[in-house]
Amino acid sequence: TRVMFKSTDARNKPVAITGAYLEPEKKWTGKGKRPLVVVGAGTMGQGDQCSPSMGLQHPIALDLSEESMSAGYEILSVYRLLDKGVAVMLSDYVGLGTTDRDHTYMNRLDQGHALNDAARAALNLSGTTITTSSKIGFYGYSQGGGASGAAAELQPSYAPELNLAGAYVGAPPADLVKTIDGIDGSALAVALAWTINGMMVHAPELAPKIDQYMNDKGKALLQDSKTRCVGDGFIKYAFTKTKDLTKDGSTLAQVLNKEPQLKALVD
Repeated sequence: TRVMFKSTDARNKPVAITGAYLEPEKKWTGKGKRPLVVVGAGTMGQGDQCSPSMGLQHPIALDLSEESMSAGYEILSVYRLLDKGVAVMLSDYVGLGTTDRDHTYMNRLDQGHALNDAARAALNLSGTTITTSSKIGFYGYSQGGGASGAAAELQPSYAPELNLAGAYVGAPPADLVKTIDGIDGSALAVALAWTINGMMVHAPELAPKIDQYMNDKGKALLQDSKTRCVGDGFIKYAFTKTKDLTKDGSTLAQVLNKEPQLKALVD
């Protein structure tokens, strides 16, 4: 069941998020009511066509005219849970699958809120076998691990009515400053562009600060990456070094050290 639900962004404003609920065919044989696991996807990209819920319908999507390729790899996680009789809510993130803004990649509050509100949305659907007494879990790896961890941290204050049993927090990029050094020049270098774009959605007043450092190549990459998925991000931007995207040859990590406002936002 494809859904759109209301959440709250990092600036405490309402935001619409998409997702999909999956009711298992298998019976739940454990104790109590059928449980619900909310899956936060790993990195999919920043284009709306990359949304995790779309990946359920189109596990492999290839658009040659747009040079876009996406893979719904979280379908593996989803079906392992369904095979245990666990209900699944697969949540897209803020700006991923909706067209009102760019995806706020790695924004802790946006991602944590998205998973909590996805659980609320699933519990409000009719015709399911989950109830308000169902135990709830959060699951995610990489970006999804960050989302799952944030959701668990925020749940007691943000969604205290949820019957949260636990969270699987796999490989969360918890310290983004250290993660930047690890990704810079790697196969997933495009993720740094997604991070910067997401930061500018959250704090648009910092866009001029970022713009003053970027050269033409860097500006073009930031703009183009907004519509890219992981597949085409690999193909087009693998092993890109951020020092080649700035006017003075500074790496992104060095730029952050020069600009306390940007460093504080990443922290």
